[in-house]
Amino acid sequence: MIGLLTIGLISLALCKKRGVAGVGAISRFEWVVYRDLIHKIEDELRMYIEDNENNLYDFGEPLYQNPRLDIIVSPLSRSGYDFEVIIDDYSNFKYPNRTHDLSQIIYHNEQTGYDEIDYEVLESIVLNILERQFGSVAGIGAPYKRRIYREIESVQRYVDFDKAFENQSEEAIRVITRDCDTLNSKYPNRKPLTPKKYYNQLRRAYQAISGIGATKLPYKTYEVYNKRGDLILTHRDYGTNEEMFRDAIDYIQMAYITNATQLGFWKTVIAIATGTRFVWGSKGAHRGIQQLIFGANSPLEKKMRLSYLATPTKGGVYPEKFAERQLANMETDLYYAGYIDEQDFMEGMYDAFMTVISTKEAKDLIMDTYIQHHTFEDVDESPDIPF
Repeated sequence: MIGLLTIGLISLALCKKRGVAGVGAISRFEWVVYRDLIHKIEDELRMYIEDNENNLYDFGEPLYQNPRLDIIVSPLSRSGYDFEVIIDDYSNFKYPNRTHDLSQIIYHNEQTGYDEIDYEVLESIVLNILERQFGSVAGIGAPYKRRIYREIESVQRYVDFDKAFENQSEEAIRVITRDCDTLNSKYPNRKPLTPKKYYNQLRRAYQAISGIGATKLPYKTYEVYNKRGDLILTHRDYGTNEEMFRDAIDYIQMAYITNATQLGFWKTVIAIATGTRFVWGSKGAHRGIQQLIFGANSPLEKKMRLSYLATPTKGGVYPEKFAERQLANMETDLYYAGYIDEQDFMEGMYDAFMTVISTKEAKDLIMDTYIQHHTFEDVDESPDIPF
C-alpha cells in the first residue's frame, strides 16, 4: 500500500538528501513534491473507483467509457510544482494522447472483487513527471531495466526449458541460482525471487517466443532460407491470440464436453467470455442470477460479477431464457442429441456463475483448459509478471 511506501521512504529521510524508492538522492523540496503528488493522485483515484462502482451498481455502466488521467501544473502555481489531477473521459480532453490510460493504473483484484491501484505504475508515472519538471537536478535516475532475453541466453546452454525446475541437472540449477542471485542484487528493495520462481519466469518468456513450449497445440510451420539455401529459421505459428481463443472454444465444445452439466457450464462460460451479459435481478416470472443462485440480497456477489451483468434494457439475458435458447439450438445437433437434460444443463449454468466472476476470468479459464489439455508438462506455479 502507498502508506507503507511512504513510511518506508520517510524512514530513509535522515538528512537533506533523500532516496526515492532506491533510485537516487533528491532534495527535501523535491521529496515533498514527490510525496504530495503521489497522495494527491491516490486520493483522486480512490474517489474515481468509488464513483465508478456506484455508477455500475445504479446504472449498469461505467462512469467513463475510456477513462484517462491527466496531471498538469496549475496555472496559479508560484513554484511550478503545484499539480492539478484530472480524471475524465478520453473524448473530453483536448490532447487525450498526452494523458494516462486509467486501465493501466487501476486493476480488478479477482480475490477481493474490488478495483485497486497499481502503486508501481503510479510511482513510475510520478517519477517520470518529476524527471521532466526537475530535469538533471532531480537525481531520479532511470531504473534498471530487466533484459530477460539476455538472461535466457545466459542459462540456455545448461537448462532444458521443456523440463520443470526440479528436473534440471545440478549444473543447470547452479547456473539458475547464480543468475537469480545476480538479479535479486539489482532490486534490493523488492522481495527476492527464489531460483525456482526465477526459472519459471525465464521459462514463460522463452515459451512465449518459441511456441508455448512442449505442447500438442496445432500450428503452421514457416521456414526461412539464406541465399545458399541453408535453413536459417524455423518458426511455428500458433496463430494470433484471437485465433487461439476461437480454437480453444471449438476444442472445448467438440472434444471436452461429455455430459449435460458440463455443457451448461461451458456454454455459460463461453457466453460470458464472448460478451453475453446476464440479468442479476428478477422481474415477474423472470428470475435473475441472484434469485436462482444466492436467494437473498447479495451486493458483494453482484459487485464481483459486474463485468458480465446488465439490465434487460441494456441487453442483459435472463439465465433461464439463455438456457432455453441454447437447448432449442441444439435440438437438431446430432453431436448433442440424446443426452441433454434441462435440469442438468441449468445446474451447469449455476456452477459457471458461481465459479467465474468476471469476463477476464472466463477467458482465462477457457485458454488455461485448452493449453492444459495440449501440454505434456505444465509449469507448477501460477504466472507472475517479471519486474
